[in-house]
Amino acid sequence: DACADALRGVGLVAHSPLANGALLGRKSRKSRGRRGGDDESVRALVDAYEDAAGMFGMGLVDLALGFVRTRWFVTSVCVRAQTADALGTTLARLYDAEVTGEALDEVERVARLGRVVEDVDRGRRRWSQEL
Repeated sequence: DACADALRGVGLVAHSPLANGALLGRKSRKSRGRRGGDDESVRALVDAYEDAAGMFGMGLVDLALGFVRTRWFVTSVCVRAQTADALGTTLARLYDAEVTGEALDEVERVARLGRVVEDVDRGRRRWSQEL
């Protein structure tokens, strides 16, 4: 890995591995009670990750936390929860989630699609500003 040399023993703290709640499923197109201000591209990506999790018989939270746990450079994870029970559940899922290599490959595939969507959105915004 190219970043391995750059890190030189410095770990990464993964802040909000559930994307500030987006990966709890509340921001998917399928969820009820969507907030009007949420970006459609975010919803599309959440749906894609949710589908990826389903392909492997997992929940979205387990896929996200399992993915973070498998990153060799992540030394700690910073999560937030509204109750002590929610924190306990999240931490248990962080350490219990089993993620296969195929599931990790699918996460990478969706992430690449997300970068393409971001580039397209950025181009659209730039184009509309130039008009």
